[in-house]
Amino acid sequence: MGRPDASGALALLGAMSSFQPRFGHRLILAAIAGGGIALSAILAVHFANMRIEETRYRLVVDATGFADDLEQYLRSREMIATTVGSIFDAPDLSQPRPLRLIGKPVLALTPDISLIAWIPQVDASRIQEILNALSSAGRPPRLYGPDLKALEITDARRTIYPVVDVEPKLDDNQVGLGIDLALFPSRKAAFEKARDEKRTTATAPMQLLQPFSSIGYALYSPIYNDHGFVGCLMFLYRVDQLLSGFVRATRIPMNFRVYDATDPGRLNYLIALTRHGEIETIEPSVRLDDAPAMQHSLDFAGRKILVAFDPTPDLVQVGIHEAIIVGSIGLLLTGLMLWVMYYLIGSSRRLASEIGANNLMKASLELVNRELNHRVGNLLAVAQGIIGLSYNTSLSMPEFREAITGRLNALHKAIKLINREDWKGVGLRELLQVELASVMDRIDVSGRDALLKSKAAQSLSLLFYELMTNSTKHGALSTHDGRVTVGWEVDDTDSGRLFCFRWQEHNQEITTQPTRQGFGTTLLTRLVPTDLSGCATLNYDSGSFRYELQAPVEAVIERESDVVEDAKEIPTMRVIRGRPDPKELLA
Repeated sequence: MGRPDASGALALLGAMSSFQPRFGHRLILAAIAGGGIALSAILAVHFANMRIEETRYRLVVDATGFADDLEQYLRSREMIATTVGSIFDAPDLSQPRPLRLIGKPVLALTPDISLIAWIPQVDASRIQEILNALSSAGRPPRLYGPDLKALEITDARRTIYPVVDVEPKLDDNQVGLGIDLALFPSRKAAFEKARDEKRTTATAPMQLLQPFSSIGYALYSPIYNDHGFVGCLMFLYRVDQLLSGFVRATRIPMNFRVYDATDPGRLNYLIALTRHGEIETIEPSVRLDDAPAMQHSLDFAGRKILVAFDPTPDLVQVGIHEAIIVGSIGLLLTGLMLWVMYYLIGSSRRLASEIGANNLMKASLELVNRELNHRVGNLLAVAQGIIGLSYNTSLSMPEFREAITGRLNALHKAIKLINREDWKGVGLRELLQVELASVMDRIDVSGRDALLKSKAAQSLSLLFYELMTNSTKHGALSTHDGRVTVGWEVDDTDSGRLFCFRWQEHNQEITTQPTRQGFGTTLLTRLVPTDLSGCATLNYDSGSFRYELQAPVEAVIERESDVVEDAKEIPTMRVIRGRPDPKELLA
């Protein structure tokens, strides 16, 4: 009634026929990928270096222009000090507030000047005039030294440089009134240099006093009258404020640091600014020799200022950006080439696969034809057996037609289930439900579900149909209160594992075994057991009928299940036929 499925052989044949040697293809793709990646990396580095050199040249030009502008800016500040000094008319020492006419206008014109001071040059013999001038300015009539302690001047021959007036006149700035600059070496040197060279001169960068507390320059502009040199106007510039005033109106090409380089072999760090105009905190001891800096030397009132530009962050960013762009383009082209090669290789594979598939299809059709002929032959043999064995001279033509139709219909239901699973078996529970659908509400089922072999499913479908038909005509299901118990199990015996199936009917009117043996009895006791290599028994007790079938598990079950099924939970239709003569049981 069945034969082993040939799908496994077809799958093996298909796998063998579709096998293609791919090592060469993979080697080609790997070579293209490796070459493309290497070439992309080389081009990325090359174009990145070109871009860096181009950017470096542009930054050099920008840095040079920035340095020139900064030098012009510093010269303008020096020029302001020189111009104000040239128009300043030095008053008599006894005159109060000598800066009242020029102080505020100059500060309004140049906000980055932190302080303006008038410092006359006088002999110690005129110290009383200085003290009177300080008193008129509201300050104690005393002179101060570097430690802000009052000075006792006993040497009348000493020249002093006292601060007698400051602008702006803030309380913090008034602290400087009365300080003798002759006691400050760097300030005294710049003061005397301005006097001797008759030009505006800057001090070395110095730590400014309160309230400024920062690094700055003091510019001394010499003042002359008809009697000759009389003193200097001091213009105080904080370095941070001086540069901030410049960079606010100028584009900064890159980060830079400022040093005072007047002293030979020595750099005095002043300040560092970022390209965004923000003050940067760095280690002042960083050597310029080790940094890829662009250096420009400027002049500011006799001081040499060195501006060192740092292009490293910009160049690194430009190089990385260019490398990413060129490398991405190279990788994109490599990927496109790989895709084209892969497509061509895939097309050749598909062509070879289609040729192999055609050959496989021919072989598969031959196997399917042979399998179909075999299965159709089996089904025709079973149908012929059903028709031949169902014939009985005692049956009328309608009864014969009904018997043939019912048995063939039961076989047809089983074949539909088997075909749905491609002849790989069908569940015992499902087969029982389909064949006994009309009476399932009156049948008590117990047993673990199992996957039946296709041959066993055909045989059991006829078995279930015969048991149900005879029970509805002559047995327990022919009465209103009759019930049937169906169960199966797998037992381990000395001869091996056996599939045991039981059909138990309870009907008080079943008293004796029927005398006539029809096709139903033959199918139950001989045909099905023989087809499954097993045996069957019929037992008639008082008020009951029992059918038992035993067969080797390997002839019945494809795969067992651990789930116990309860067929009573399945909604079914109920069909109750008329009550026949119990003596015709299994006719």
